[in-house]
Amino acid sequence: MGFFGTLIFLATIVGVCFAVGHFLHRYRELEAELLRTRRQRSEVIDFLNHFSRSVATVAEIDHAMQLVAHYLADVLGAESLGIYTVDPNPADADEKRLRGAAVAGMFPLFHGESEIVLAKVKYRLEHLKHEFVTFGDGILGRVAATDSSVLVRDAATYGVPEEIPPRVHTLMAVPMRVENQLHGVVCAVNCR
Repeated sequence: MGFFGTLIFLATIVGVCFAVGHFLHRYRELEAELLRTRRQRSEVIDFLNHFSRSVATVAEIDHAMQLVAHYLADVLGAESLGIYTVDPNPADADEKRLRGAAVAGMFPLFHGESEIVLAKVKYRLEHLKHEFVTFGDGILGRVAATDSSVLVRDAATYGVPEEIPPRVHTLMAVPMRVENQLHGVVCAVNCR
């Protein structure tokens, strides 16, 4: 075996060692990802069990919605999150609209802010429960009307800035569907 033969042999050994090292590294990454996924699955199952136990009566539905809002905000890493549900009793039978149902954190108000309402989460939630969004109106209404999600990565570059509440930097709104029927919209925001 000459010089070039030895060089090719060494290069092959280095290549095999590199491939084995890369495989072991990727195996460890996948193993860690599997562990994270199993942990998240367990958390979701625990949450769903707790949630289903907490919805024993109609009076507890508000509390359950709050649990969902806080859980989703935590999972998404959102500063705040609002859940809007389809209003079952609109003033006009032909008008479809959303109504605030739950909030986690200092969720921004999309219509008519007041300093009193902004002061505490509980006041904000009460205001949100009386806030109606017509299908097609603004970001939330458009998500409901079109059944498609909206992701605003940077509010400063968003095409319709008046649709975004002040101080919001990023926003994600997604339709809530159960068995092919729209039940509401979930909106997560970050101000940082």
